[in-house]
Amino acid sequence: RRNQTPQELVDYYHDRNKRFFEDIGISFDHYGRTTNKYHLPLTQEFFLKLLDEGYIEKKETLQLYSKSEQRFLADRYVKGTCPKCGHPEARGDECLNCAASFEATDLINPRSSVTGSPLVKKETAHWYLKLDEFKNKLSDWIEKKDWKKNVLNFSIPFIEELRARAITRDISWGVPLPEMDLKGQKIADIDDKVFYVWFDAPIGYLSIAQDWAAKGENKDRWKEYWCDEKTTFTQFLGKDNIIFHSVIFPAMLMGRNNASSETFKMVDHLAANEFLTLEKRQMSKSSGWFVDLEKFNNTYGTEMLRFYLAISSPEQQDADFSWDDFKTNINKNLIGKFSNFIHRVFSFVYQFADGIIPRAENDADFILRIKNVLERTRECYSNYQVRKAVENIIQISQIANTYVENRAPWELQKTEEGQKQLSSVLSSLLLAAKYLAIASSPIIPKTAEKIWNMLGYKEKLDQQKWDEVMKEILNEGYKINKPEVLFKKIEGDQIKEELELLNKNDEPKHKVKKMISFDDFMAMDIRVGLIEAVESIPKSNKLLKIRVNLGFEVRTIVSGIAQFYDEKLVGSKVSVLVNLEPRKIFGIESQGMILAAADDTGLELLFHKNPDVGTEIS
Repeated sequence: RRNQTPQELVDYYHDRNKRFFEDIGISFDHYGRTTNKYHLPLTQEFFLKLLDEGYIEKKETLQLYSKSEQRFLADRYVKGTCPKCGHPEARGDECLNCAASFEATDLINPRSSVTGSPLVKKETAHWYLKLDEFKNKLSDWIEKKDWKKNVLNFSIPFIEELRARAITRDISWGVPLPEMDLKGQKIADIDDKVFYVWFDAPIGYLSIAQDWAAKGENKDRWKEYWCDEKTTFTQFLGKDNIIFHSVIFPAMLMGRNNASSETFKMVDHLAANEFLTLEKRQMSKSSGWFVDLEKFNNTYGTEMLRFYLAISSPEQQDADFSWDDFKTNINKNLIGKFSNFIHRVFSFVYQFADGIIPRAENDADFILRIKNVLERTRECYSNYQVRKAVENIIQISQIANTYVENRAPWELQKTEEGQKQLSSVLSSLLLAAKYLAIASSPIIPKTAEKIWNMLGYKEKLDQQKWDEVMKEILNEGYKINKPEVLFKKIEGDQIKEELELLNKNDEPKHKVKKMISFDDFMAMDIRVGLIEAVESIPKSNKLLKIRVNLGFEVRTIVSGIAQFYDEKLVGSKVSVLVNLEPRKIFGIESQGMILAAADDTGLELLFHKNPDVGTEIS
């Protein structure tokens, strides 16, 4: 649809996703991909060892074929009715409604997701992983796992119904089958066959680790993790990917490890979440029902996003992103309890102690109460219960705010006797602020680091070990700066605008805008323009700065087409609305608008071939 090769498309999304992760403060030791040079040989090695052990068989099978497109269609090109729940928009190998996994041939009334044409079953040769032979091993293995109920409830019934599953597809993009088996015999019928994505993708966890190690001094360092049983191996995923990680990949590892002296580590923990909806509906970019991450970050900041996603995390059941709830949670909890406490504490120190962290005995009972909740918070992080961890952070804030009201530093400073207690109260409150910074660092790292610096610590907080920084030690005598407000309150008008924009995006695409007069139309001046230069705009992954020659003058236009076009546009003739009032976008004055057509398939500019530059379009 985009007129791009698969490689161009994955290159684009790899960079785009990497930027988005960086924008919201999620970092990786190595942000890898399965196009690394280690992936193909490792995937083929898995296949050959499983084949040699008798866990893979070749079968003639019926697969979905499009007569109109004259090709077999891979899963992602197929839609149909879910055989489990009856949802009419199930994808080729999974249903996003009930999270069931199945073969594309199990779909009811299958059709091409590209053309919408009906599909037929046609015979072709494929290789199958005999998963049913792993049923007993998998059952024994998973029974010993203390995993969340949602993971076990998906996995155990799936193991009971295990059957052989196709691991190849009739397409050209992917990892090809090897030409020879381990005995040196030629493998027949491998033309235009590649491995099914859920056979080769989990192997990427290993190949990407190899790629990571190769960039360091010790190329075998990946084995310190993958080949050591002492490793704790945790995977984080959504519920629609559970069975691939709890059943299919473990079966592949069991079979492969059985055929090799060098065994790879099996997963210890599967931290799988349920789905996150938006205003009680499934998010969908194509239908306009989504939250634009770049716009969100520019308006509210990444810390608010991280906090809200954590406190509303769908850990045990589906959860909902609600704009009203977002406002309530941020204003009530992040600002009203957490941020309010931090600001009050540092304001008290600045006002009543000349900004100097006092030397004093802490209130033991108060600190003990906070430490008890902190220990539960630590356990939550260890058990991947992020939502409960945030609830505990809010509870600590409440305990601390109540302590402020009970001890009333503003009253203590009025009397000589009260001033003797004031240092202890301030010191205790500062220690509570320190503990809040530690506890909140995984959730709102920038804010936690800011609090940490306000307390006079020079080392980066996220590089510290929990036990070492939990000691009851403050930088006594350190002079703090005047406290700043950590977060701004979200107003109701902002949320109203977000909901209006969401509903506007969701309006039927066929809805005709209000009628205009012929004179209104004639007032628009649309010309053929020649693109002379294209530049990306820093801090925006949507906008391009484009220089357009209109024949009578050259203009600068800012256009939100960076997801679809780049500098290759230079030399193209496009349609330009030239009498549009200029406006500043990202600090650049945009002097017109380039016309385009956009739908679920993408965006396409209105190009011209023969008309001269400057020709009027009517």
